[in-house]
Amino acid sequence: RFPATVFQSTPAGVLASGWLEVSMKDRLGSNAIFSATPGDGSPRPAKVLESRNALEWGETDLELVLSVDNLYRSIAMGSTLTVECSGVTDGTHLSIPREALLTLAGGHFVYAVNGDFLTRTPVKLGASGSARVEVVDGLLAGDQVVQKGAMALWMIEMQAINGGDLCCPAAGHK
Repeated sequence: RFPATVFQSTPAGVLASGWLEVSMKDRLGSNAIFSATPGDGSPRPAKVLESRNALEWGETDLELVLSVDNLYRSIAMGSTLTVECSGVTDGTHLSIPREALLTLAGGHFVYAVNGDFLTRTPVKLGASGSARVEVVDGLLAGDQVVQKGAMALWMIEMQAINGGDLCCPAAGHK
């Protein structure tokens, strides 16, 4: 998470500039997703247009120039956005969309592809952002997971386990 300052308005949105620690550069995979939150608290997708290494100026940070949606023209020039990057890993772990995660009383799970079947698989989480979470244990590189609908799959699983009932009969029904 880092601040970025709006420096230009365009028809599609605004351009903002912020500084990221250079140590984070290698942890930004192609799966990194950025979002920017203005003062109104509503996060918006942000796209990295350019990155500049500031070492030539004696800095140890990386400047990122971001494009941020400003459809309703609510972001003013000079305002500060809070930028968050999800999908940041140390290169040894995977990240998955938040929608793929199933959080239950027994822990965190994903539905992983296992041949012709989907298997509810326990996972241990690391870093998380608004759109992605890091999986530090439970999945291997190349494993495929259901991207959306994990809760619906769990409800179907519970219905099958409970003999056709979701968990308990509704009031007045047997």
